Amino acid sequence: MDITVRSIQDIVWELATRIDAPKTLTTVFSKSPQDGRPHVEIQGDEIWLVTVERGAVFLVKKTESLDILLYWLFRSITSQMAQEYELRHRNKQQDPRRIMFSKQMELMRSLSSNWHETLKEEVESILSTNPYLDPPPTTSQLV
Repeated sequence: MDITVRSIQDIVWELATRIDAPKTLTTVFSKSPQDGRPHVEIQGDEIWLVTVERGAVFLVKKTESLDILLYWLFRSITSQMAQEYELRHRNKQQDPRRIMFSKQMELMRSLSSNWHETLKEEVESILSTNPYLDPPPTTSQLV
């Protein structure tokens, strides 16, 4: 595999321009910043995504697919962007995840139809066990 962390970074930055993702969310680290942000390691044909905070390993994922790694990276990037979007467009009459999931899927659709479908399946799975909880209408909304 001729993949390097630098080549992954270049691809991420190129894709990030499609969704106006800020550089602060799209940096691909080759060593852990030790603050909960993931870094990428390449070992032979395997690409590892590792999350470490203050010396404790929280998450390790490995794949031989660059596409899967990119999905993992952009799932996190678009999630953070969607959370910020939801905060700016909050509707107190609905579960905040409605706006957040919708925005995240919109962003992923701009990057890859396959990634959008994968995310859609993940969101449907989340909602099957944790459905939206819209608050009940207030008295003023009933009038």
